[in-house]
Amino acid sequence: DVLSRHDDVTDMLKATPLNWPAATQKGVAFRQRFQLALNIQRRFGLTAPLAGALAQRLGVLEFMKQVLRDQQDTTIAEIERLLPEEARAAFRECATHRFEMVTEQAEALALQFPDYAAALHRRDLMLAGLRLEENAYDRLLEQSIIGPEIHNDLVKRLESANANADRLPPLRLKLNAAELVGKVPFFEVLSRGRRKRIARLLKTRFFVPGDRIIIRGEIGEDMYFIASGAVRVLLPDQQIPLGTGDFFGELALITDQPRNADVEAVGFSTLLCLQRRDFAAFLRRHPDVRDAIRKTAKERLGVGADITL
Repeated sequence: DVLSRHDDVTDMLKATPLNWPAATQKGVAFRQRFQLALNIQRRFGLTAPLAGALAQRLGVLEFMKQVLRDQQDTTIAEIERLLPEEARAAFRECATHRFEMVTEQAEALALQFPDYAAALHRRDLMLAGLRLEENAYDRLLEQSIIGPEIHNDLVKRLESANANADRLPPLRLKLNAAELVGKVPFFEVLSRGRRKRIARLLKTRFFVPGDRIIIRGEIGEDMYFIASGAVRVLLPDQQIPLGTGDFFGELALITDQPRNADVEAVGFSTLLCLQRRDFAAFLRRHPDVRDAIRKTAKERLGVGADITL
């Protein structure tokens, strides 16, 4: 984990004022391993690889943030003094932008998984405490208060504690459809039994910021309920934000027409997916839900729209 975090930070810190936008974006981009874990969750419903990838990403971002903050206090000022005066403002802007982007990404992920972020923070405090303890033992050795043998024993104990503390804590994703259905305001008024029956037809899908959930012009095969997070509908003349409890994608299933807009995730979002093959049966079994979908579909299609469900 330490080596992987070091590699990520090294990529970021190789940037120059000429290539810093691309280098900064690369530093916070979702890596191939993360995308693979995301695809495994969407296709097979397995969350363990995704939880591990999310945990590593948050750990990397927090580490990068610490390094960049330290640079702002020390290295950046030293480098600025070596630059021509006309280049200093651009260099400072580069460093500030890099720090802000990494901080924004880390905070967004921490907001989505606050318990895990808190566990990471506790781990970092423990590691800092162990480093202070090691420094104290070094001073005791220098002052001849303890001998080399005792010092070595104390340092070995700290090395073992460091190895345990440096492991990333496990992140447990709660992506069970039955649990998530009850968190959607759209379904919370239903009885527990009905929510369980609905959950059998819904698949859980996790999306990260910037993911394109729906592509304009494609044939629609799914509609989505937002269990948590936020998305935006990208129309030619406007953007429509949708949040927890909203749904989208139903028009393509109702009209059998291609998608009329793009939809992308704004934040880390957990969606409940209803596939076309289950759509008609779902509406037959749940007439109150059907009526709500019909009402929203008529509003989205405009006055005079004829919706038959």
